Amino acid sequence: MKYLSLFLLSSMLIFSSCSKGPKPIDFGHENCHYCKMLIADPKFGAEAVSKTGKVFKYDAVECLIMDLKSGGIEKDKMADYYVITFDKPGTLIPASEATFLISQKLPSPMGAYLSAFSSRESAEAKSREKGGELYSWEEVRKKITGN
Repeated sequence: MKYLSLFLLSSMLIFSSCSKGPKPIDFGHENCHYCKMLIADPKFGAEAVSKTGKVFKYDAVECLIMDLKSGGIEKDKMADYYVITFDKPGTLIPASEATFLISQKLPSPMGAYLSAFSSRESAEAKSREKGGELYSWEEVRKKITGN
């Protein structure tokens, strides 16, 4: 019975530590997987989560996109992508649910002027204020990579 209890406890710990979702970014203490810059601004950032649960963190959405393009992370081994939303700093949402704004009046950490928003309405409001173009996840990936 003692060994069964130990086995069950060990199993629970192992499986609970294999979460396949995003992990909070420790701003000011973690570095971007792609460019190695310190992830400092809670209005920007992204994560790629592999099918095995490994999390790759980025200081900007454009770093995630360029890491995918360069093969630094393999698309077929990723479960999902998450982005920090400009309108809700520090909040990660699935990239496929975000609306992206590229505006020359809204700088991002790596100079692509790219921000993610939690809703199309929020992105449209910022676009009316700052100008720029709105994109979906697939559209912004093509825009940044030129593919």
